[in-house]
Amino acid sequence: MGNFSIRPYYNKMAETIDSPLATRNKSPDFTAFDVSLMKGYSVSSGSILEIGAGTGLLLNEIMDGYARVVAVEMYPEFSRFIRRDDHVSVYNVDILDFQTSECFDVVIMFGVANFFSEDEVSRVYKRSLNWLKTGGRLIIKHQMGRHEDVHVSGFSEELQAEYYSEYRTLEHECALLSSAGYQIERTGPMYPSEFNRWPNTYFMFIVAQPNNY
Repeated sequence: MGNFSIRPYYNKMAETIDSPLATRNKSPDFTAFDVSLMKGYSVSSGSILEIGAGTGLLLNEIMDGYARVVAVEMYPEFSRFIRRDDHVSVYNVDILDFQTSECFDVVIMFGVANFFSEDEVSRVYKRSLNWLKTGGRLIIKHQMGRHEDVHVSGFSEELQAEYYSEYRTLEHECALLSSAGYQIERTGPMYPSEFNRWPNTYFMFIVAQPNNY
């Protein structure tokens, strides 16, 4: 399940992608809201790691606010849209296999965690503790269940493809972060209500810090 169940969908998308916005799954481009949140965590002399950077819709807009930028994106067909610069490194590797000895001021996962099973995302959260500097923050954002976990698995008529996602509740996601070794600093709704297309899910963000901070 999890990472491997969503791969056929993204494998197909990688074959035909011709625009950075193609990864939005027919949703509006809400990058401006993501940028607004991240501006509060910009560290001009610091560093940022984006896990599952996709086509760089967010990273391209905020990378100038950091001295060191690392993007992890499995598909080179997606990451080719990420702006290259001397302070930017892009790694085409599965998130579950990513290894680095670097530590960062900020680690972000936007629109990613819901594609992983509970066990998989817990592994990523635990490993991300090793990627944060003292006082660093993990910031995640994705669609979450409003009142209960919502699992989607099967053929999507709208997308005309097999699709998989686990929209865990905010409480569930916070519990997974806590179990991994984080303390929750801040949570909240991410977008205007009209961006939440389904009545049982909504977009939320979580800012967390390691317990030893």
